[in-house]
Amino acid sequence: MTLLEHADSETKWHGKNWGETVSIAYAFAKQIPFILSDESNLQSLLDQYLNSGGEKDIFVIRLRDFITGLKEKGADRKEAFGIWCQAYADQKNPNRLEWAKRFFKEQLWPIKSQP
Repeated sequence: MTLLEHADSETKWHGKNWGETVSIAYAFAKQIPFILSDESNLQSLLDQYLNSGGEKDIFVIRLRDFITGLKEKGADRKEAFGIWCQAYADQKNPNRLEWAKRFFKEQLWPIKSQP
C-alpha cells in the first residue's frame, strides 16, 4: 500500500483516495481482477506502478460505466441509485452527495416522462 500511497501525491491516510488505495491492495492480495472507481486516472496509475501484463493485473471499471451497464441490462434503477449514492457519500462534504443525486437523476439515469 505504501507504493500506491506515494504514487499519487493527493492520497491521504484515511482521506482522499484512501478507498481506492485499500481496494487496490485488497484486489491485488485476493487476485480480484476488477475494481470500481470514480477516479479517471486510476487505470494509468495501476498500469504504471502495479500491473505487469500478467494474470494478476487489475482493471478499473469506472463507476459511471458500471451504472450505465446496469441501466442497459434492465437492472433496478433504485438499486443503481443506491450504489451510486453510496460511492459519493462523504460526511465531510455533504454537497458531494447532493451533486451525485442530481447528476444521477438528471444525466445518468433520468426518469422518462410518459406521454
